[in-house]
Amino acid sequence: MENKIKEHIDRLAKKRLSDSVDSEFEKIKKEAGESIDQKEEKRLKDNIRNNIKEKVEKEYGYGAWLDRVLSQDLGGAYFPSNQNEEDLFQILNLEVLYKLTFKSACDDGHPIISELLEDLDVEKEVVGKCIEKAKLHNPEPLAFYSLFQEELESGELRSDNVCATIDKLSEESKHGTVVSHPAKMTNPECKFPKFFASSHLLPDGFVRTGNSRAVFDMHINAVNLKVFKFISLDYRQKPLLEYIKNKDLQVVMKLFGVAEDQAKTWVENFTSCITNEDRRTNQRIRQVYFPAGGNYHSLSILTPSGLVFSLKEKIDTINDRSPSAYSGKKQKKDNRYSKEGFSTIPNLTVTRHGGEHPKNISGLNNKYQTYYLLQSMPPILKKRNIRFPNHNFFSESFRYYEYREIFDGLHKLFKTDYNNIRIREGRDYRLQDLVDCIIDRMWAVRAVCNEQDHSKESRLQPHQKIWLCDENHQAREEENDWLDKLCAEIAGWTIRTYEKLLGKQAFKLGESERQHILEIVNENREALR
Repeated sequence: MENKIKEHIDRLAKKRLSDSVDSEFEKIKKEAGESIDQKEEKRLKDNIRNNIKEKVEKEYGYGAWLDRVLSQDLGGAYFPSNQNEEDLFQILNLEVLYKLTFKSACDDGHPIISELLEDLDVEKEVVGKCIEKAKLHNPEPLAFYSLFQEELESGELRSDNVCATIDKLSEESKHGTVVSHPAKMTNPECKFPKFFASSHLLPDGFVRTGNSRAVFDMHINAVNLKVFKFISLDYRQKPLLEYIKNKDLQVVMKLFGVAEDQAKTWVENFTSCITNEDRRTNQRIRQVYFPAGGNYHSLSILTPSGLVFSLKEKIDTINDRSPSAYSGKKQKKDNRYSKEGFSTIPNLTVTRHGGEHPKNISGLNNKYQTYYLLQSMPPILKKRNIRFPNHNFFSESFRYYEYREIFDGLHKLFKTDYNNIRIREGRDYRLQDLVDCIIDRMWAVRAVCNEQDHSKESRLQPHQKIWLCDENHQAREEENDWLDKLCAEIAGWTIRTYEKLLGKQAFKLGESERQHILEIVNENREALR
């Protein structure tokens, strides 16, 4: 596995070494006051590099560098003011796994951070310190830095370029509309309706607007999507859109360090994307007639993108991004036992809007690219090999094919013209074999008793309930009346079943045969108990 942390720190060290060499060379060149040929320049730079290389490598030692950078206190700032703070923003924003940053991994207790740092031979004590220090930093400024990283780097960490970009974004916001149900997710050709629907919390059991926390979306041209990203930025756990709605100039002034007039202009410009609604429907939108108030209303069906993508975020966390999913899948791949286990949601249908151009649909669609449809199929009934009887054990749980061979063997013995000890032993052997089959089936039925027994609906005779149901275990052990009835029932069932299976070929069995069968059954009383 490639170590993104190592690559990042090595890249910074290489850049620092290169910048230091160039800076020292410029000093030497300036002091010499004369031009230096290419060969001499290479020699001087090599000497400078050799002299400072060890110092730079020590400064950028993985554990020491991380501990030093993560120890900084931003003091509530949302933008870096120097190189060290920029290093902090970059390492916290570093993607160590797909859509998992250094900061989010530390916050979630994800094992990937420990694995990557231990791979760099960072001591365990230092690893723990680094993770705890990363947790202390506010994650909100990282999104600001990520959005304005290009402006900050080109302006040497000055906010002038950031303010110029916000000026431009505020002007472009008039081309967009904040929505909750983007029409383009139904058909990319839909220009309207464009509106934001809100509702109150109601514990009615439905996943709907108001009941579930969902982010807003934006209907805007693909080239202006940065407007959506900007108003989606969180400040003190609320998106900037909320401060714009409330015309909170003080927050804007404090956050970006601008005068009141500038903040007021921005807020007024961004307000246009909130009020720029269009509630017309479109012929490409699915229409349904819905009964209401004794009549029908024509409703346009739209996709609640905030709910849809919130669900995707949760599923992705369960399936891939959570610490348990990471560890569990890794152990499964290595064919090792996972004590904690992990959860997964299978059989998902992936839906994509916009094809190769998801930017053209909406802000959230561009951010998430795809969403899921949960499996919507009727339940699969589990086939039961053993079914707990509802009326009678012998007719419902003991199938004829399990004992047919035994009765055929008995019939052959009954047909024999002579009677001797071997014939009688063969008959008793067959009868004992039948009782053994009943006992085997008895244990199988008892095993599913707690899972399948529905005592209220059961029509089993009392002695069979005592025999088969675990709830009657004490009566089964202490009483004998039920066992007498069961043994007599087995003897009678044996004769009736023989006559039924063999039909007209069956020999008529009398009371003496029934008594002999009962004797064989009584020999197994404790086994039946």
